[in-house]
Amino acid sequence: MPVLQKADHTATFSADVSVDLGSQAPSTTTDNTVTVPGVLAGDDIVQVIPPSGLNAGLGVSHARVTAADTVSLRLVNATAGAIDPASLTYRFIVGRH
Repeated sequence: MPVLQKADHTATFSADVSVDLGSQAPSTTTDNTVTVPGVLAGDDIVQVIPPSGLNAGLGVSHARVTAADTVSLRLVNATAGAIDPASLTYRFIVGRH
């Protein structure tokens, strides 16, 4: 994964990760544990780019690093029914101080 080193000694990189999430309950937010190789405790998730094939009614609320190689990805299901999304590739933009 390419890392962009800035003059102020911060860095950003992206990681494309195939994610197979479980069923998302209706009208809720759900925290999903995702393995993102290369993230470290203290890194920031700057952006999550969801795949174009993400089910209608599902959206990414936010994400945060919870441990090395581990991100909590919060999805919102804004529909009245449960949705079990297919395995898709998400892009995580990571900031490092």
